[in-house]
Amino acid sequence: MEEGVIVPDASVALKWRLDDEEYVDQARTMLLDFSRGRIELVVPDLFFVEISNGMKVAVRMGRIDDGSAREFVNGSGNIAPELREI
Repeated sequence: MEEGVIVPDASVALKWRLDDEEYVDQARTMLLDFSRGRIELVVPDLFFVEISNGMKVAVRMGRIDDGSAREFVNGSGNIAPELREI
């Protein structure tokens, strides 16, 4: 049963992969709740562009390697939140 709708932005999604962010545990719990059908995720239309840019910056800063960043970006579409124009 759904408990609610959450509108995460890309900064939350980056926490799903970057371990050095604040509130990583909360962001990952949100993703787990979504995967279990407890909540619905609705994202802005620029969500995936912003994730790509965030990972590009993280690679430049040495926070993640290029291959892992690409894997996350390429796999982020599989998360399948509802996309809405904002």
